[in-house]
Amino acid sequence: MNFIRKFMGSTTTDELSSIQQGKFFLTRSPKSPKGSSECLYNDALITIKRTTREFGYSIVVTRIYEEGELNLKQDSDDEDEDPLDGGNKDEWAFIISPDLAIQVINWNGRKIVWNDIDGDVGDKFEFVIDEEIRSAQVKHFEKTLKKINYEVKYLKSYDSDDEGEESEEEEEADYSIDDVKNDILQYNNSFSKENVSSRSDQPGEVKGIKEEVKEIKEVKEEKEPKFQLVDTITSGPSVFTSKSSFHVYDALSSIFKYVDDVEVKIISLPQYQYCLQVNNGDNIKFETTLSSSMNPVFNPEVSSFVYSFYNLKNDKLSAYTFLIKFNDWNKFQTSFMTCLWESINGRKQGEEKNDFLVDSFNNMAIDSDDDYKTPPEYNDSEEDDYDDDEEEEDGSDVEPRPGKVAFSVSSEGMGDFNSGINVGYTNDRSYVVRGNNLGIFKMEDGGDVEFQTTISNLKNKQGKSIIPKKLMLHDRDQHMVLKSDDDKKVYRMDMNRGQIVEEWDVNEVVHFEPSKKLDPLTGKSVFSGISSQAVFDMDPRIKEIVTNNAKNYKTKTDFSHLITTESGHLAIASKSGELRLYDRIGVNAKTLIPSLGDVPKGMDISNDGRWLLTTYDNYLLLMDCKIGKGQRNEGKLGFEKSFNAEAKPVPRRLQLKPQHMNIILNSEGTTSLNFTTAFFNTGLNHKETHIITSSGKYLISWNIKKFLNGKEPNYLVKKYSDAIVGNKFKFNSDEIVIALENDVGLVNKNRFRQFK
Repeated sequence: MNFIRKFMGSTTTDELSSIQQGKFFLTRSPKSPKGSSECLYNDALITIKRTTREFGYSIVVTRIYEEGELNLKQDSDDEDEDPLDGGNKDEWAFIISPDLAIQVINWNGRKIVWNDIDGDVGDKFEFVIDEEIRSAQVKHFEKTLKKINYEVKYLKSYDSDDEGEESEEEEEADYSIDDVKNDILQYNNSFSKENVSSRSDQPGEVKGIKEEVKEIKEVKEEKEPKFQLVDTITSGPSVFTSKSSFHVYDALSSIFKYVDDVEVKIISLPQYQYCLQVNNGDNIKFETTLSSSMNPVFNPEVSSFVYSFYNLKNDKLSAYTFLIKFNDWNKFQTSFMTCLWESINGRKQGEEKNDFLVDSFNNMAIDSDDDYKTPPEYNDSEEDDYDDDEEEEDGSDVEPRPGKVAFSVSSEGMGDFNSGINVGYTNDRSYVVRGNNLGIFKMEDGGDVEFQTTISNLKNKQGKSIIPKKLMLHDRDQHMVLKSDDDKKVYRMDMNRGQIVEEWDVNEVVHFEPSKKLDPLTGKSVFSGISSQAVFDMDPRIKEIVTNNAKNYKTKTDFSHLITTESGHLAIASKSGELRLYDRIGVNAKTLIPSLGDVPKGMDISNDGRWLLTTYDNYLLLMDCKIGKGQRNEGKLGFEKSFNAEAKPVPRRLQLKPQHMNIILNSEGTTSLNFTTAFFNTGLNHKETHIITSSGKYLISWNIKKFLNGKEPNYLVKKYSDAIVGNKFKFNSDEIVIALENDVGLVNKNRFRQFK
């Protein structure tokens, strides 16, 4: 079909890039009374043009007429409007500015999205790119747009020598979470334009928080009972009191905006509990109990404290991110950390020090670029990850290639969804639990997932259904050891026959792992296990615990998780949160790492034992087990020798920034991220470079090198249509096997995008 293009009223000069075919929409916020979406042009062309102003550019969307349509249109038009003043019926033009936030999104289809800065909050324009447009053309448009965004922001040429790291980040940060935000009605609705305007009688901007926190804007206006979330404030002795400025994170503009001046107190409650109160007696009145779920972040550069707040009312969750700026910030941090320590431990701190807890939070300080020097194995010369050029030519494929729906569930399956996953070492197979069934999938080259078979109706000798909660492959993936929480037995399955061939009445076993991390690659049958009070080996040949080298504790240890290194060292977690490091079974722990007060959910460890990774509900803890320079036993691991008191391992807390955490919590309708067990990418002679976990529908990957060197962004995110129930790297691969509630997929870590 022939098309006639008419360019009306354009005063711009050079055309820099264009996409010849697409649909043009105005999409409104979900609560808009005008409707959710309006198609402005069914056929359109989008162009980037240079204006007559230096570093000035515009984005122009022009309607495409079919032959014969144009004459009818000209007969009905009396005059044209200037498109740069808002647009007419045939062409819309917009001056490119940071407020426009224009970007190309390769997610749920290819489209170009920007804010309607003259519309209601949440309104956006979308140019949906036609499927026939070649990806190379879209890529050229995208790269042109990135260069322009840089020049508009910094008013200098993109090719200047000092663009440095910023331009590198621009190359990386091509994904926005706006599509997710549109699902979060309460979150977006909390920040209307009427509630956040600028004021001129306050000091200017407070700088220093990277990425999502670009600035803290000051606001003066008539007060509303916006955060009056409690009727009365709890009374009690005050541990800390200060006049401070109060700011709220605006998800639409990605900045913290000033709301009002407030009085901040830490109030002492019974049984060593404390609450943080924020009150100005007018439009702000709320309090929250001190806990690590506040996701606190301290920023000494601007004397600020950032934290999460949750409000559950009428079964509806609202999650917020607040920033408080103190004049006496050091005093607040000291008081807060002391009270948090006492809340977690349930006792007076006294002369005890809480350095371990303080360190874990301080390591998350925003904008701290030099917190950690680069270890030799994570040097800055390594090729960076998440490079767009590594993607496939068609950038629209961001969902994992799905497997077939694994298998139907019998009436005895006690479940309608997938619930767990394990990944093979030698055969590219993955094993997915669904009720009392086990689905087997083949992970093929190129990312395809092929359903193989189902091992159905797992039952013990008494005919009771087995719902596996713990799976362990061994003996070159020929056998699987499994355990159900519904009984106290351990089972061994022959994977070639698809049958349970042994069951052991060892009701004290709570967790088990290979005696050495890479034992599943060998024919070794003995593996290691723990009970709540003991560490031991298990030998399938004799179907019992090996007692001659077992380590039994008389005092309560309450062990819950076990992990082993390539050389056979062991790390064991207790429900109390304590971590113990052993060089072998049968001896006392060489190192005892104190609890942060939260219950561990799972563990992983690097092959060499250098890095211990522990998963908690709302954060991960990365522990360097190597004894530092200048200390006794320098260079040894904490598994082999004890740390000096002054050389204790430093905890590094991997957590989402509060504003990102709240986006997910609002989307999922929960007050906890409930992270799945996090894992390293691992393999033979393979240095771990990434960490993977998930929360609800969100898959999250940390870059270890960037994290250890304080670089931002150090984590990236993908969202899926269903909840993720399990995730793990393929062995010897950077591909990630994920199990959704009703699907199984394979995705490469380079397919993630930055969370904005």
